[in-house]
Amino acid sequence: MDVIIVPILFVSFFIFGLTGFGSALFSIPLLIPLIGVDAATTLVAILALVARLLMLIRYRDSISFNTVWRLVLASLVAIPVGLKIIEILDNYVILILLGCVVVGYGIYGLARPRLPEVKNPNWAFVFGFMSGMLSAAYNIGGPPIVIYANLLRWSSSQFKSNLGGAFLLTSIAVVAAHAANGHVTQAVLQGTLLALPAALGGIFAGWWLERFINPYTFSKLVLILLIIIGLRLIFENI
Repeated sequence: MDVIIVPILFVSFFIFGLTGFGSALFSIPLLIPLIGVDAATTLVAILALVARLLMLIRYRDSISFNTVWRLVLASLVAIPVGLKIIEILDNYVILILLGCVVVGYGIYGLARPRLPEVKNPNWAFVFGFMSGMLSAAYNIGGPPIVIYANLLRWSSSQFKSNLGGAFLLTSIAVVAAHAANGHVTQAVLQGTLLALPAALGGIFAGWWLERFINPYTFSKLVLILLIIIGLRLIFENI
């Protein structure tokens, strides 16, 4: 695999360490043109599994299992749907759809609409299903959960811990599904070993700089960058 994946993944997991999300949103659109859909989604899924375990350990005191189990259950049910999507669609269609998801999430994040507070916990099944489908197809299951977190008014620590808890089992299932479909190749494993130190370095750098950087300002910059990346994906594949 191209060595260029290392700085891409460092930046991706730096964003993850600082904000609790966004690693796949940033890395997948950049990696797919370099190494293909299957390799990119599988590589990031393996690294994300490690990252989410670390995040869950760090913020374990804030996790709400009553919320997470619904998200996890719905996500697991949706994984086969997401895998089927990448099997039946052409590569350029996948890239266009991915670009639309990334741009849509970037616009949502910048607009920060005041959403109504949700009281019924069963909404977790809806957002969890959408997240699981996107996790399996593109490894970007974060946007539905982020929107759900805003509906529930999660605090920053709740957001990071619940996101880690919701995605941990989902990540295990997604990696297992990729393995069952033959996506965990020797090249992917070599790429994982090559990129793991960079991903871990990015996470710890994000945690260290968390105290010095205004997370709101940083998130805005990331969202603008995501919109640019998403638009590039769309226009290059139309």
